[in-house]
Amino acid sequence: MLQNEAAIVDKLYKLVPCDNEDLLNITLRLLLNLSFDADIRNKIIKVGMMPRLVSILGMFLTAQYISFFLFTNFLFVFADVMAPG
Repeated sequence: MLQNEAAIVDKLYKLVPCDNEDLLNITLRLLLNLSFDADIRNKIIKVGMMPRLVSILGMFLTAQYISFFLFTNFLFVFADVMAPG
């Protein structure tokens, strides 16, 4: 993982949650896209983003992104655990 990639997660951490729904929506979409990279996904978990995401799960506009994010991360973790060797 490049230094810039690690830094972006730290910056996004500060934006979740935020009062601006448009900014939050874009931030969640970016987090979702970044989460497909294993190193960035681990960084997202390491900085403590998951509790923040769960805390805003009740917001209607963000629920679909957070649900998908949590589900895909669960699948990645499950796949890692089930991988042979």
